[in-house]
Amino acid sequence: MKPNHLILIFLILLGSKLMAQSEGPNQQSYVTMNFVSPFVGIAPRWKAGVYTPIAKNLFVGTELGFGSTFVSPEARVKVGRRYRVQHNYRSFELGPELIYMVHPKHFISAKYSHLTHSSKLRDGTILMQPDELYYDFTSLDYDRTVTSFHMFYGYMDTVSKRLGFIFKIGWGGRNKTVELTNITGRTLSANPRASGFASTNDGSGESYPIAFDLRIYYLFK
Repeated sequence: MKPNHLILIFLILLGSKLMAQSEGPNQQSYVTMNFVSPFVGIAPRWKAGVYTPIAKNLFVGTELGFGSTFVSPEARVKVGRRYRVQHNYRSFELGPELIYMVHPKHFISAKYSHLTHSSKLRDGTILMQPDELYYDFTSLDYDRTVTSFHMFYGYMDTVSKRLGFIFKIGWGGRNKTVELTNITGRTLSANPRASGFASTNDGSGESYPIAFDLRIYYLFK
């Protein structure tokens, strides 16, 4: 499912509720399920969250995300000009968030996220540093850590007494580190134009400061 499909779903739901009088959580705890993270990016993962009020209009909570070869069998990462399936794939994310309701259906929030992502890649090309030479490889271990902080604007509304949806869009920054280890079958590449990625990468060219989410939520009694 592509991100624009998710946005279309959100617009359809929003249009159907424009005249409704329903409100948001109204000082009730709720749980969420994320419908963006399982389908986009190179580290797809299923994410669920728990949120609870701590003061009037103020909520605190966290999301936990998990992906693996079992639940995301087609997880891929770009190696050179091709995307390759990740073997022994695992990802885990922790995302605490502080939410302030500025209106029964509208909120602003601040979210910190820490993601770890590891897998094994096979048959590609890498640029080794510091010698700046391209090598083909048979397999390697790929480990990535991403930390990020975003400020969000969000809209939430109910579709039944306890069930509703949340849409968020935000702006922030992130820091990424990548390590490639246990490289086997390394030989000097005869086709460096089909180059892949460097042996280490601080992620400065892949910050993706804009973020969005689409979730469903369920209110507790």
